[in-house]
Amino acid sequence: MFKFPCLFLTKSIVEPTKALMKNICSLLVIFLALVASSSPSFSTPEHYLGERTTLVIDAIFIPRHDSDDWGHTTISLLSKNKTVCFKRKLNDNYSCLGYSRTRHAFILQTLGEAGASLGVDAFEYLPEEKPAIIYSKSYTHRYFADRNAIIPSPDLRFIAFVGRQIESSYNHDWHLYVLDTKLDTIRFLGKAPDPPPFSKEELEAAKARIIPKSSESPNTFWGWGLDSTGSKLESNICQFASPHVMKVSYGRDTFMHRSKNRLIRKWDL
Repeated sequence: MFKFPCLFLTKSIVEPTKALMKNICSLLVIFLALVASSSPSFSTPEHYLGERTTLVIDAIFIPRHDSDDWGHTTISLLSKNKTVCFKRKLNDNYSCLGYSRTRHAFILQTLGEAGASLGVDAFEYLPEEKPAIIYSKSYTHRYFADRNAIIPSPDLRFIAFVGRQIESSYNHDWHLYVLDTKLDTIRFLGKAPDPPPFSKEELEAAKARIIPKSSESPNTFWGWGLDSTGSKLESNICQFASPHVMKVSYGRDTFMHRSKNRLIRKWDL
């Protein structure tokens, strides 16, 4: 009877094979990570209801830090019978805050980068009547707002934001402003509330990055890169107490916690 030869795997054969497989797995992980970082990021199309139309925003690319490609967004207006009455493919990353009945237009914002901060480069209006992308003349190329500190009023007549003028000092000239979308004017309100305290994850990220070599806590001013990690300005700190009344809470806040003692200010817009 024929017998199959036996294969004896000695240690000298097994150990190099394990090392080779380990190296192959490591290279595969690195390759997949590189593919993921260079691949486009898709999002689900978002729908916003107007008075006579529906706005559909489809972001094809999501902007990345130090990238020359800041995204491509397809914007479409659909009539009630689903007919496309306006469509544009734009070379920027757009999002929508909602529909303003006082202006009879959708309010859009465009994201951009200043240093390591991701903020709002421009606000735009998209009217239902004779649709077109209309840039806010009072904001665009004049102000830069932190993306985590955009507070629209319930009817979108006003948009409060923490921002700075383009030509101002990068670090310390961040203030609280409000955009009147009906008149397209900007009003200076005053001192901006401090940024939100870090979460545990953000604090760990802060330790791995360059922390300012001064006595300042990492987030004592807006616009620094770590403020773009995702923590939005809390609603109990800055909010619309009524459709046209802005309410802001101030305190001796730090990057670790909010102060218990608060000073409340209100503006009737």
